[in-house]
Amino acid sequence: MEIRKFSKLIFITLTVLTSFYVSSQDLCTIPTFEQQIQAFVSETYKESYSTLLSESEIKQLAWLKGNLYQTNEKNVVYLELMQKEPPQDRALQEVKRAISRIYNLELLKQGGPEAYKAFIFAQQAAKLPDILSPASFESLSKNIQQLDKDAYQALRVATLLSSVTLSIPAKEQAAPRLQAKGMPMPVDSVEFMATTIDHCPDIYPLVKTLSEQGFSYLKMAFPYRTHFRHMMYTEGGLGMFEALKNKIQAKQLDQAALGFWYAYWMINITGFRGHLNPQGSVYLSENTFRAMTTLKTFLDEYIQNPSSNILRKYLEARSEWVGLGAVKNKDKQLVLAHMAAMLRLYTHESGLALLQGFDAIPESIQNKILIQYTSSLSLTQAQEPTPTYAPALFANALDALKGDIVQTVKIFLPIYASTLENYRNLRKENKIAPNIPLNFNSLAAAPIVKMIINDASMDKRGVLPIEIDPKTGEAKLVERDLVPKVP
Repeated sequence: MEIRKFSKLIFITLTVLTSFYVSSQDLCTIPTFEQQIQAFVSETYKESYSTLLSESEIKQLAWLKGNLYQTNEKNVVYLELMQKEPPQDRALQEVKRAISRIYNLELLKQGGPEAYKAFIFAQQAAKLPDILSPASFESLSKNIQQLDKDAYQALRVATLLSSVTLSIPAKEQAAPRLQAKGMPMPVDSVEFMATTIDHCPDIYPLVKTLSEQGFSYLKMAFPYRTHFRHMMYTEGGLGMFEALKNKIQAKQLDQAALGFWYAYWMINITGFRGHLNPQGSVYLSENTFRAMTTLKTFLDEYIQNPSSNILRKYLEARSEWVGLGAVKNKDKQLVLAHMAAMLRLYTHESGLALLQGFDAIPESIQNKILIQYTSSLSLTQAQEPTPTYAPALFANALDALKGDIVQTVKIFLPIYASTLENYRNLRKENKIAPNIPLNFNSLAAAPIVKMIINDASMDKRGVLPIEIDPKTGEAKLVERDLVPKVP
């Protein structure tokens, strides 16, 4: 009997030890995050670009491990991706965007027909109606090919660092350094990069790979309060250009510095939504190229004449593109051009739909919107920081409404305007810090957008119960026990 018990005990012990050994072996075979990054590069780009990233660049990108934050525009894309293939690490999604940017940077440096074919591969796969033309590709390519060795390396580093902004290691290492200088931790990703590159650049290992001249270029990529995409989508007023204007007037910004800053944003845009298909640029199509280069032309003129109204010039150009140049009410024309920019619209047909949507709004609300927007055009950053994530709100609304521009404008423009009005009232009453911008990120979440569309959260007065957090500036729909009536 005792022998039998003893034999059973030995059997159980061996089973547990064997299981532990097998589990340990399995753990040993789980690839590290760095190995996952390299595997993705090798599998995606095969032999020609299998060594796209250096070991130090992979180590820097690995800072994204455990990163969970997603903007709601990215989140919609992420959710779409989950419907097509098995769930993947969210951090790896950001890695894919970063790698797609480096890949596109290499293609633009190479130039020529073969590089062009590779660059537009994702656009062709997505069957875009406005695939980037060979001439436009070569124009972009020249911007990269004219960079010297130090500038090109700095551009690679800037591209990768912008992907790890606000990552856990970045914030952990920046916090004590900024605190020692009595500086708050920036919550905006672009301002975080500007602040850390200015005050504690050595927290990033990749910075140490740059020459002294290379570091000078790196600083050009991250000036304070200068966000090219905000300008391109007309997310704010003239305050968006204020920092550039100050640098021009102080003779701290010349054509070369502006050119490098533009090159950085050009590469950033190539990888927008790059995780959906990192083989080329799915986003930098012909229309996007047109918007970028038009804005850059106005910026080049701005250097020579910083007193000119660059925003009005750009809005007038966008108005012409969508066939609204003949609209007699100029304030209305500017508002519709603003909407065209935020919704990324470029055709006369879309312009007509914008007009129909605006005209469907009650006249009293139309007038308030016109007064509100035209008054905001001249606001400085001190008077009102540029609102954030408004394009995500409108883009997700358009997506949820299956491309119906008329309904998107009719439903969401009044919400956008009334939320902005509430935010301005908070500022007048000193209930929100002067440097906190209005943030539409929560409202842009897909479930909230669908709830708004279905009128599920309309109160008795017909006004959406939206609150603004005075600590963060984030606009949120007041929670109620409601289930969205989404098919």
